[in-house]
Amino acid sequence: MIESSHIEPAPLDWFPLLRYQRVRAKTGFTIPFLIGAAREARLALVREGREHALFSEVNSLVLRFRDDTPSSHWVFVEECNELKQPLAALYEPGTARPGCEGLVTRAGTTPQLYVHRDYFHRKDGSIESAIQRLWDLSAAPLMQGHFSFRDGHYESFNDEDRVLIENARKWWAQEISQRAAPKAS
Repeated sequence: MIESSHIEPAPLDWFPLLRYQRVRAKTGFTIPFLIGAAREARLALVREGREHALFSEVNSLVLRFRDDTPSSHWVFVEECNELKQPLAALYEPGTARPGCEGLVTRAGTTPQLYVHRDYFHRKDGSIESAIQRLWDLSAAPLMQGHFSFRDGHYESFNDEDRVLIENARKWWAQEISQRAAPKAS
């Protein structure tokens, strides 16, 4: 029998993290933070093909922003005024952010992902161009396993980051259980 203290908690995906950040009256997270929070333990094991695996993570994350964002939200990727780094953040549908372009979903429906023009590799405004630019900006810290931006550069997660991720995990579990609970009549 495995003791529960040895069980690794399930990874926390991007949407609960971004929702939790809004509940805390904060804006969002960097791409490396979101990837690290969801995949740090698994990525630590990848030695061969690390660059390809990390590019795949960025690719998958941006595609999920575009295609899997619930209709109750839009995702914007734009520069954080404080960090001067690209940040992903949730907003209510109908929000307008200067310089951001919507990326139509894979199904061809109304955009739910908006990316600032500065975060396109080419001027074509395509999803591939956004993925490439965000990879270019995130590759070095991701390759080093540095997911948290502090004091002007990326570093490994510290205890504060881990507590935040764990608190987000607990908050999301509570949100899910409240949604699943039968409504009193």
